[in-house]
Amino acid sequence: MSSENNLGGMDFPFKADRGISAVCPVFNAEASLVELYHRLVSSLSLLTAEFEIVFVNDQSSDKSGKIISSLAAQDPRVRGIDLMRNYGQHNALLCGIRAARFDTTVTLDDDLQHPPEEIGKLLERLEEGYDVAYGTPQNEQNGWARALASKVIRLALQTAVGYEVARNVSAFRAFRTQLREAFTGYHTSFVSIDVLLTWATTRFAAVTVRFDPRFAGTSNYTLSKLLTHALDMTTGFSTKPLQLASLIGFIFTIFGICVLLYVMGRYFFQGSVPGFPFLASIIAIFSGAQLFALGVVGEYLARMHFRLMDRPAFLGLDYLRTQSRWLEEIFDLLDQPGSGALLLEDGKDTMGIVAWSLLPWESKILGRRMSTLRVLNVDHHSADRDAYFDCLIKAALDAGGQNGTEFLLCKVSGPDNDKASALIKNGFELMDTLIDFVCALPKERSPGLQQKTIQGGFELRLATAADVNSLAEIARASFANHFGRFHSDRRIGREQATRIYEEWIRSCASGWADWIILAVKDARIAGYSAWKKPSALDLRNNIRLAHYSIAGIHPDFFGKGLFTTLTQTGMEMMQGHALWIEGPTHIDNHPVQRAYEKLGWKRVGTQTSFHKWLTP
Repeated sequence: MSSENNLGGMDFPFKADRGISAVCPVFNAEASLVELYHRLVSSLSLLTAEFEIVFVNDQSSDKSGKIISSLAAQDPRVRGIDLMRNYGQHNALLCGIRAARFDTTVTLDDDLQHPPEEIGKLLERLEEGYDVAYGTPQNEQNGWARALASKVIRLALQTAVGYEVARNVSAFRAFRTQLREAFTGYHTSFVSIDVLLTWATTRFAAVTVRFDPRFAGTSNYTLSKLLTHALDMTTGFSTKPLQLASLIGFIFTIFGICVLLYVMGRYFFQGSVPGFPFLASIIAIFSGAQLFALGVVGEYLARMHFRLMDRPAFLGLDYLRTQSRWLEEIFDLLDQPGSGALLLEDGKDTMGIVAWSLLPWESKILGRRMSTLRVLNVDHHSADRDAYFDCLIKAALDAGGQNGTEFLLCKVSGPDNDKASALIKNGFELMDTLIDFVCALPKERSPGLQQKTIQGGFELRLATAADVNSLAEIARASFANHFGRFHSDRRIGREQATRIYEEWIRSCASGWADWIILAVKDARIAGYSAWKKPSALDLRNNIRLAHYSIAGIHPDFFGKGLFTTLTQTGMEMMQGHALWIEGPTHIDNHPVQRAYEKLGWKRVGTQTSFHKWLTP
């Protein structure tokens, strides 16, 4: 059924004067996202003059992230947030709710089982004075296993929020956005949106709405996941299990006293109670009760442990903010010598863009005019992506040939087979592949690096101007046998390629990096790590992302754990300056990957570099 037919005969008496934020967690929903977007726009346009659609991509393995990015680029009312890993539906919802900008928030699933055309019914209940309105289905669309699990979840919710709220709970809900202030300090990874809403209000309502069959695919929730969620709610937000354990302990204490009286009575009047089975049964009963109580207490202790770790409920990047930053960066780029951009248009529609700029210090070091394609994008919905990529790449090559470019570099982020195929078709060769890692940081500000001695007799301190030449020597020794980027090109040669890394650390020492941490032993520098805080451009767009620029360890000190120590120290110093740090490493650099994972960094994507020589 089309959205126009759904809306044609409906009346919407409620008008949201201060805007609506529609929040939708997304996981592997590429088949339904575009249809959901169009139906949301049609429905919300009838309800309010201002609205936004917040899609939270919960680390989908399909093309959902690219579709969200494309929608956000085309429509400023769409905001996309890309979580760094799969956190779960309620954590993704919490992320979207905290990002909402309007006075009313509506949450719904990505599979179109919650029809956007029914949002008006929820809002009418808010108009009656309620703070939260749930949409309950006329008929459940789930199978017996999902229905059973849903009943278990509602039963678990009753222990935390009471029967009246729990029996109407649904993922299709509308509430006043100001309610989130009640749980603004909640940061642990065990999340239940419905429980958190009860922290803010007791004015709940429900209204019967139409639930449609799933638009495509199958549910991402399994029975085990639903039961795990029920356990998290029961032990994470309620003390009823502890009370149950206490009650069982009390009952068995009374039972034990009764057994004792019975045994003593038998002893005095009839002799001792005969039989090992009787004794074994009593011991088994009491042991079982004790283990049950210990298990319940253990569940609570485990949750206390995770909360003390301050593990984040979610970590993600806002597409709208990153795109705003990206556009500002492109505009700045076009003002630089040797830069340019071309748009590919089909009638009134812009189908793609290519932008390039010089690689200044690479050109200086290698004595070649080297450029990079900073942007190469084509509309994700186009059926002619291959042809459009081919057209943009040829145009960039022509422009490079005219301005004397000898070498052209292009990076492909993530699995974009269309772009990679078009580059290879036009003569580009694979250089290397980097894995992008990201880690979350605590909000508490670090006191800074306190000069200290670590295991092995190494001393940690910050670099000064007097250390520049020593840093270059470390880079020369550390990267002499490197296997990535320019080292892989037969025209450049290893010595010239290594000079790039020398100049890289020199530029960091000259002010590009905010600090360089050194590991020193017996007055000799053994290794370094360079760090850059979020730029002014990042902060203007509220992107608090820091950069782990580069690290180098002299071969004489390999295997001493210095990279891990320098990385951990840099992470500690960056606390309070950024919310997360990014740091790529070569796909074959397994020691660095293991160090990152040991320190809690997460893999979030890849960057594949292609290059082409424009001169013989």
